[in-house]
Amino acid sequence: MKDKTILIIGAGIAGLMAARILSAKYKVVILEAANSAGGRIYSSAESSFGGIVEYGPEFIHGDAEETMRLLKEAGIEYKSIHGAMYRKEDGVLKEARDMVEHWDTLMRKMATVKDETTLADFLREHFPGEPYRELRAQAERYAAGFDLADVQQVTVKSLYDEWANEDERQYRIPAGYGSLVSFMVNECRKNGCDIHMDTKAKEVLWQQDEVQVICDNGKTYSGNKLIVTASLGVMQAAAIHFTPVLEKQMAAFKNIGWGKVIKIMLAFDTQFWKDDMLFAFSNETFPTWWATLPEQRPMLTGWCGGNMTKTLVSKTDEEILDIALHSLSNIFDLPITQLKQNLRGSKVANWQKNERVQGGYSYSIPGTAHSRMLLNMPVDDTIYFAGEALYDGVHPGTVEAAITSGMFTANKIMSE
Repeated sequence: MKDKTILIIGAGIAGLMAARILSAKYKVVILEAANSAGGRIYSSAESSFGGIVEYGPEFIHGDAEETMRLLKEAGIEYKSIHGAMYRKEDGVLKEARDMVEHWDTLMRKMATVKDETTLADFLREHFPGEPYRELRAQAERYAAGFDLADVQQVTVKSLYDEWANEDERQYRIPAGYGSLVSFMVNECRKNGCDIHMDTKAKEVLWQQDEVQVICDNGKTYSGNKLIVTASLGVMQAAAIHFTPVLEKQMAAFKNIGWGKVIKIMLAFDTQFWKDDMLFAFSNETFPTWWATLPEQRPMLTGWCGGNMTKTLVSKTDEEILDIALHSLSNIFDLPITQLKQNLRGSKVANWQKNERVQGGYSYSIPGTAHSRMLLNMPVDDTIYFAGEALYDGVHPGTVEAAITSGMFTANKIMSE
C-alpha cells in the first residue's frame, strides 16, 4: 500500500524520470499544463517533410549515459552522425577544418579564469583591438548559438568547462525524442502514476509533509511532497505562487541565465547543398543550419539563439520564414525566388511565445552555482525542484541534464 503521495508539476522528461523512480514506493500524481507530455521535446511526423520534425531537442551530444541507457531499455534506435562542417567566409562557403585563428590561445586563457568574469569582459580585457576582431566575433557567436547565452552575462568559467569537454560525437534518434517521452509516459502509467494533462498549476499551499496544488481548471490536488519541474522561464515569471512564499528560491531562479532560441525547419523539393554537409555556419540572421544526416532528406533546419533572437521573437512565423530564406540565399548564393519555388513546407518553433516554456535552455551567470546549490536542496523535506536548469555537470542545456536532474531528485526522496 502506497500511503504517501508525491505531486509533480510538469510532465517533461525530468518529471517523468522522477515519477518513474518514485512510483515504486509512492503514489505519484503528475500535473501537466499542456495537452501532451515532453515539455520542449516535441516530435511530429510531417508528410511534407518526409518524416519526423523535431521542434525541440534533436541531437544526443556525446556520451549522454542516462539518455542512451533509457533508449536502449526502450528499444529505441539512435544513430551516429558523420558529416562535414561548412562556413561562409569572405563570400565563399567552404569546408571548415579548423576553428578561427587564435582559438587555441583563447581556450588556454579561458582555462585560467577561476572567478565569475563574463565573456564580454574577458574578451575586452584579453583580446582587444583589430587583430582579434574575428576571434571575438566567433566566441560571441558560439556562446550565443551553442549555449544561447547573453555574452554580457554568461561566465567564462562555465563556457570553458563545457567547450573544453565537448564531445564531437553526435547522434540522432530516427523515431524522434518524442518516442522516448512516449516510453516514459507508458512506464509511469504501468507503475500506477496518474497523469493529468491540460492541468496548469497556479498556486501551491504547503506546510511540512502537506501540499495542495490549485490548478487553473478549478481542481485541487493534495500530497505529502511536491517536485516542481516547470521550465526556468515559467519559474522566473513567477507563474506558480507559493504560500508560504519561497523568497530565497524564487530569487535563485532569477539568478540563472535563460537562453532564447528560434528554430525553423524547411522542406524543399530538391537538395541544393552538398551530400556531406552536416552543418553550415555564417554571419547571417539565421547563422547556423544543419541537414538531416545520416538520413538523406531535402530538409534544412535553421537555428538562431541568444542575443541574436532579439529582433525575431516578436515577429510572425511568416516574417521569420522570410528572414530565414534571405539567410539561406546569402549563404548558398541562390536567388530568393529560386528558394521560394523550391520550398515545400516550413515550420517555426518560437519557444519564447509558448507560455509553458518561455525560452530554450539555461546557462550560467555570476551567482548561478550558488543558486543551483540552493534549489537542489529540499524545502522542509516537502518541496523539491528539478529540471535541466538545475543540472551541474558536463551536459548542460540537454535532455541528459533534465533526465539526470529528475533522477537525482527522485533518488534523494527515495533515500529519506
